[in-house]
Amino acid sequence: MEDPGYLDAIDAFRLAGAAIVPVPVDQHGLDPDRGRAVCPQPRAIYLTPAHQFPLGATLRLDRRLDLLRWSRKEGVLVIEDDYDSEFRFSGRPVPAMKGLAGSEHVFLLGTFNKSLFPALRLGYMVVPDVWMDAVLKLRRQIERYPAGLSQVVLASFLSEGHFARHLRRMREIYGSRLEALRGDMERYLAGVLELPQVEAGLNTSALLLNGMSSREASDRAQRNGLEAWRLDRYCIGRKDLHGLILGFAAFNEREIRSGAIKLARALN
Repeated sequence: MEDPGYLDAIDAFRLAGAAIVPVPVDQHGLDPDRGRAVCPQPRAIYLTPAHQFPLGATLRLDRRLDLLRWSRKEGVLVIEDDYDSEFRFSGRPVPAMKGLAGSEHVFLLGTFNKSLFPALRLGYMVVPDVWMDAVLKLRRQIERYPAGLSQVVLASFLSEGHFARHLRRMREIYGSRLEALRGDMERYLAGVLELPQVEAGLNTSALLLNGMSSREASDRAQRNGLEAWRLDRYCIGRKDLHGLILGFAAFNEREIRSGAIKLARALN
């Protein structure tokens, strides 16, 4: 698994009895060579390649192809969590690993939690053919009668083009809010926090430059009326990351500026 990575996935695999092997993530995503070095024979690889959570990197194409070749050859399953790739603000759309040649062993997971709303409680999974019967059997054991009405309504929303129009509108709104956050961070928090060059998503990591720990920075933010998650909360084995996770999509530009000023007051 990626380190840092998605906590709920870590918990799910641990509840299933899996042994978690963390692989550090850099600015280009998970490095296959480092993964092979620490775990030559994994059962599965879990990734967020389109927009790594929580650091925001996009897995480089050569690494995607390397992972696909190696995992297919060694019989390793790949679990691709595509949790918010709809919100990409610059550059060309990034294809899913599941859409590349040689991806027959890849599970693609997605949800409408971020693109629509969590209370909808709808997600999807693109399953390799050889696993379809086993997955359907497990699905029936977990929930025999899933809600049908919401699925029919969402299918119509998709097929009639409403979802695509919604995404175009929200990408424009969220992209402008990310730019507002960048500008305010440079204005009020230069030398204190540094944003990576993220191009997608609804939140971003921010690395501390002032020697403060993630916990201290998060506590100071909370005392100033802000919720900023600790970056090290998502680390499995790493001790070198110090920073915060900042959300921007739910706030207008005035609220973003107010938050940046409060955060600067908290951390300076």
